Amino acid sequence: VQLLSEKFFNLELLKNREESLQKQKCELLNQKSALLKKCTATKKKIATEDVKFLKEITDFNNEYSLTSNREQLIRKRAKAEMCELQEKESILRNEIKSMEHKNAELKMFQQKKNGLKQELLNLQKKTKDLENEIREAKYITECLEMEKIQMAEKPQTDPECIRLKKELESYREDEMENACEALQTEIEFLQMEIEPQHTASLRPGYQKDHLYKSPRAHHSAHHALSKKFRKQRLLFESRDNLEPTWEYLE
Repeated sequence: VQLLSEKFFNLELLKNREESLQKQKCELLNQKSALLKKCTATKKKIATEDVKFLKEITDFNNEYSLTSNREQLIRKRAKAEMCELQEKESILRNEIKSMEHKNAELKMFQQKKNGLKQELLNLQKKTKDLENEIREAKYITECLEMEKIQMAEKPQTDPECIRLKKELESYREDEMENACEALQTEIEFLQMEIEPQHTASLRPGYQKDHLYKSPRAHHSAHHALSKKFRKQRLLFESRDNLEPTWEYLE
């Protein structure tokens, strides 16, 4: 924006300079036309005076018989007039050269003005392109925000997600039933193993090491049962959170 303001300021300066030069040009042209008119009038006046002077000289010479010096006087007069006209011509030529120099400066300022206009157009085009890019980026951001909201709402609204959730719940119920049946079978099996040992311990002559082995075996079976139950519980807790686990994948 600062560069653009500087360009506008320089452009206004060039405009003011151009207007002043145009005024000077008009004034010089008016002076030139006035000088040319004056020169033409002077030439006509000189020609008239020459004719009049020559007529008077001729009359005078004829009257006083001075024709012998007539040609010499005419030459001197003509030479003086030629010198005067040459001086005026040199003055006019110098004025024309100065005007041409000013015209060259005016052309140079015009070229600079055109260059600044082109730079201004380029800056305006770049500004427009940047505004378009900003609008496009805002539009993309809004689309992404909307898509983010839709993705956040998708698990609650998308039919496929709802279907998968229901299917997962049904799998969980089925596996819970299977786990309960497996645990029930395990308990029955352990009870079947413990009862014969308890009956044998009531018979006489039962060795002491059997008495010690029975609680140890009972503790081992209880530990295996607890371990399996903990594994099943962790499996169900992980599935309640709807997070995929290795047990669920297996």
